Amino acid sequence: MTLAAERKLWQSMRAQRWEFAGATLLGFMAAACSVVLLGAAAWLIATAAGAPPVITLAVAAALVRACALGRAIFRYVERLTGHDAAFRGLPGLRVAVFQQLERLAPSGIAHFGRGDLLVRMVADVDSAVDLPLRVVLPWMQGVLVVVGTVVFFWWLLPAAAVLMIVLGLVAVVLVPWLIARLTAHAESRLAPLRGELSASLVTAFAGASDIQAFGASDRVEQQLADIDAQLTRLGRREAFGLGLAGALMTAVQGIAVVASLCLVGPAVIDGQIAAVWLAVAALLPLAAFDVLAVIPAAAIADKKVRAAALRLESLNDLKTPVDDPSAPVHLPAGFSGLSLQHVNVALGSSPNAILADISLWIAPHEHVYVVGPSGAGKSTLASVLMGFTRYSGSIAINGVELHSVSQEQLRQRVGLLEQRAHIFGTTIQENVALGRDAGDEQHVRQALADAQLEPLLDRMTEGINTRVGTFGSSISGGEAQRIAVARLLIEPRDLMLLDEPTAHLDGENARALEAMLSEQFASTASITITHQLLTIPASARVFVLENGRITESATCSELQHGGGWFAEQFQSQWDFELMQSNGFGILRE
Repeated sequence: MTLAAERKLWQSMRAQRWEFAGATLLGFMAAACSVVLLGAAAWLIATAAGAPPVITLAVAAALVRACALGRAIFRYVERLTGHDAAFRGLPGLRVAVFQQLERLAPSGIAHFGRGDLLVRMVADVDSAVDLPLRVVLPWMQGVLVVVGTVVFFWWLLPAAAVLMIVLGLVAVVLVPWLIARLTAHAESRLAPLRGELSASLVTAFAGASDIQAFGASDRVEQQLADIDAQLTRLGRREAFGLGLAGALMTAVQGIAVVASLCLVGPAVIDGQIAAVWLAVAALLPLAAFDVLAVIPAAAIADKKVRAAALRLESLNDLKTPVDDPSAPVHLPAGFSGLSLQHVNVALGSSPNAILADISLWIAPHEHVYVVGPSGAGKSTLASVLMGFTRYSGSIAINGVELHSVSQEQLRQRVGLLEQRAHIFGTTIQENVALGRDAGDEQHVRQALADAQLEPLLDRMTEGINTRVGTFGSSISGGEAQRIAVARLLIEPRDLMLLDEPTAHLDGENARALEAMLSEQFASTASITITHQLLTIPASARVFVLENGRITESATCSELQHGGGWFAEQFQSQWDFELMQSNGFGILRE
């Protein structure tokens, strides 16, 4: 499973395979220059000791100079080529991960923490760069260097070649395998722990005021310290593995040098080999195994890449909450009506339905209201109509079944205003446009004016280019909701879903926002989910949801005298409003 995930990660960069092949060849040339440089220098010095004619040394001297220059040039071009290919392959991988998250959003990623998603989107994707640069290229270059060294020693002395084969396998296979085993647990835990730390930090920063208000700072700090301590222990284990790898590779290198001398020395004494080759036999393994010293680090990097690849691959294994139809049906223009017949919604394999046998209808330009106690399924109904949640039964818009329409087309025709719209830490213009083509300044200004936000723009020194801060910290809750309304006004929808749009606003701001919504969406069909029963027009149709079922359905004025949940809650809210008016002098307008 882990290997398959890593293989898919490698395949995601297949467009750059020729660049990686070129980088491998360039890296081998750089490594070969290093090895040949030391070997040629040894031969040159040993030969020069015998004071031969200068012409005898000319070729070796030129080779030393060429290898000295070639090592630097080839290494530079190899790094340039490899990194360029890796970083050009990275955007495609990041987009693929984002598309996976988009496929799952919003209900499919509800169980992920924001920090965890951030780590997957940034750190795990960035780890993919290590696969070609720190795993594949070092190993391939190392194997090629071993092959080249063995070929030379086979020409010089076959027994020494056999020695190089054995020690090469130790350096390329045995030592990396041992180090990978020692650090496997650390590397498999590092990525999830970093995600946990990131999630905890994001949560702590987002809820800093509440944490301090309830005196939980020490507990949160201790939680973060515990995670950091685990990361420190794992980091030490990784560092120990790297240190041990360095020691083992140095030992193998020393063995190679000593054993090479022990084999070549007697052959020189017997006259089988010229004496100058003894210096080459001593220094060549030194250079070759110096190139192989990075292989254990590549094995550790491979474990890290596999852990990241597995986390990314896990997104592919998650089931899509709602699949797009294989042959989408075109949704007719305009809005001729919405019909729900015997709609049921359940989570997973749970036998308890969140929504059960829901039937309702909406005519063009009609405004209906859905009310009920908390947890009755009102927001779930909005999620179903937005195409976020699977359902059984029938939902038809303009006579077309909802699940036969592509989600992109559906969300171009149906708009959602949530209880608390998310405000991005960027400018007002970018918050309204959200990257759409309609995001030019003129359209944004008109949408903001329609949302009655001109006073906000007058107050801001940079107008629509003013940054609103993280989560809209520099604007009020009412202004944040109006920005969300402007997002919808920039591209009008045929059907609007208003999910508790005034839930977190004070009375004055709530009434002002309700008046603005009534004005802006007067010619649009809409469903308003609300707990504020006193704001519902007397003639509006109301559906009461209780325990996932519609228990009452009539106009507001009829339900007030029906004796059910609506009548009780309406009377309770009326009494509370009256008490406020009499006790505090706050008159309801």
